[in-house]
Amino acid sequence: MDKLLIIILKNAFRNLFRNKRRTLLSGMAIIISTVAMLLIMDYNKTSMYFFREGQIQSKWGHIQVKKKNYYGAETTSLKYMLSKEEVAEVKKIIKESNFKKNMNHFLVRINFSGLLLKKGDSDASIVIGSAIDPQKETFANPSLKYGNMYEGKFLSGKIPGELVIGIGLAKKLNLKIFDVVYLYSVGGSGLPDIMEATISGIISFGTKSVDDIIIYADVEDIQKLFGTQNIHDIVIFLDDTNNVNDVLKYIKSKLDPNRYDVFAWSDLATDYKQVVSYISKNLFFTICIIIIVLIFLLTNSILMSVLERISEFGTLRAIGRNRIEIPLMIIFEAIILGIICSITGLGIGVFLAKFLTSLCIPLPPPPGGSISYPLSIFTNAESLLLIFLIQMVTILIATIYPILKINNVKKLI
Repeated sequence: MDKLLIIILKNAFRNLFRNKRRTLLSGMAIIISTVAMLLIMDYNKTSMYFFREGQIQSKWGHIQVKKKNYYGAETTSLKYMLSKEEVAEVKKIIKESNFKKNMNHFLVRINFSGLLLKKGDSDASIVIGSAIDPQKETFANPSLKYGNMYEGKFLSGKIPGELVIGIGLAKKLNLKIFDVVYLYSVGGSGLPDIMEATISGIISFGTKSVDDIIIYADVEDIQKLFGTQNIHDIVIFLDDTNNVNDVLKYIKSKLDPNRYDVFAWSDLATDYKQVVSYISKNLFFTICIIIIVLIFLLTNSILMSVLERISEFGTLRAIGRNRIEIPLMIIFEAIILGIICSITGLGIGVFLAKFLTSLCIPLPPPPGGSISYPLSIFTNAESLLLIFLIQMVTILIATIYPILKINNVKKLI
């Protein structure tokens, strides 16, 4: 049996060079489809990875701890805030666990809303704000201080009454760096509290709906404004997103579920889920089209090859070859060509991915965005193996009809 397989493999390999033009065209189809699938798949995976990490770093963190029923109420309500003692309890649980080494940052935030107007002006705009610890927040997310700043500087944490506002908000109210503004917000008394502040910087997140309303303030300034030491969110950043589920499970097991709600970033980032679902469906549809086109091309090429060799197959049967050898020879010819061309296509795809990434080609802003991003395609072993297996299955499917056809022809002879 081993000798028979060796003979079939040798004959299959030689037969690939009988019609070099057809073999070349079939090989090019496999190579091009492999390159296309690798670039499309890894571009989408890279985009989703950066989108995920961007959502985590800029907004959600990996894990958030909130007061029980916080999301069932007004998200800026002072009623659902965590006390200093509750914050200390959560921090103690993390420090006493084996997951301490996985925690990079432990942040606190206050969410607030209100009206912002320029001193000496009557035009006001509704704002949604985040009160943060500037030093810890920018350490966890350096893009706040460097990448996203459009003008001026981010909060220093040293000068009272600083505000950083979105670029759309600045244009709407005609605000510039060092302008004095008034922030009106409802505090603990239920009456409007007023804070005089100075614009220290203008920021842009590349999303118009965010840039039109966002402001950042120092958490201590907002605590003084509201007359409280409490906070809304405890935000935990981990060293690896893959560790989220383990840390989340541990924190939930240690905290009283009647007092706290604990969320993973994926529970909060509903936009991310929608985007990933949309991209995944488009990717699946695109890959399916490539596979279907490749199946038709290879089926036609293999069929032409076997029909030209009917007399050869008849001779083989006449000299005693069994019925299984001929289909095996056709399959091995396709597999050998597929292996060689798929590996070649993967190599070319990896090279092109690195080359295109190195060019830093600017892409247009996404829908609703205002910032362009460089083209990035990062390949990995998982994608390479998956595409190789897809190509092998595709090639085997392409041999089915030619084998059935040649079997029917033999029955007629």
